[in-house]
Amino acid sequence: MGPRTPALTAWLNSSHHGPLGTPATQLLNAIAHSYAVSGTFRTQRLIALSNALLVTLAEESDDSAPPNHAPTQQMQRLEALISDHLNEGWGPSEFATALHMTTGHLNRIVKHQTGASLSQFLETTVMTEACRLLAFTRLSVAEVGYRLGYSDPPYFSRRFRARMGETPTTYRTRVAGEAG
Repeated sequence: MGPRTPALTAWLNSSHHGPLGTPATQLLNAIAHSYAVSGTFRTQRLIALSNALLVTLAEESDDSAPPNHAPTQQMQRLEALISDHLNEGWGPSEFATALHMTTGHLNRIVKHQTGASLSQFLETTVMTEACRLLAFTRLSVAEVGYRLGYSDPPYFSRRFRARMGETPTTYRTRVAGEAG
């Protein structure tokens, strides 16, 4: 499982019921198909599809969206900026400046939308990409860190361990070991 966000954790800790939307149904069908066939990356595919299903279900059942969609639009702009600048090591202030707002205001928007601080949200996004790169590429741990804006590989490894509870190498070995 990838990094957990406070909003997803809160959603997982409560019960939900109701009809499934088309995206969730399609993901369930993809999981059933992937489970029924073998393949080199079967386990990784099942993990990725399961994570996508959980997020889709959480989004489909999100009644907490405020009537004013401006924070959602700002979150979409933030997520696009993160995607565009993931490998540059931008911090909260660079994202706030690019969005023409103060860091405090952006932090409030992120906190309201995700339950996490801006810094936590950014680190979760970076570590999610680190998990993906470690699981699905042969890049060295140092190269993964460099690609995500860390100029010091040991610091990247320490942050990964603090966030994920294991070293990048242990994570890669564990995920690769599940593929059998």
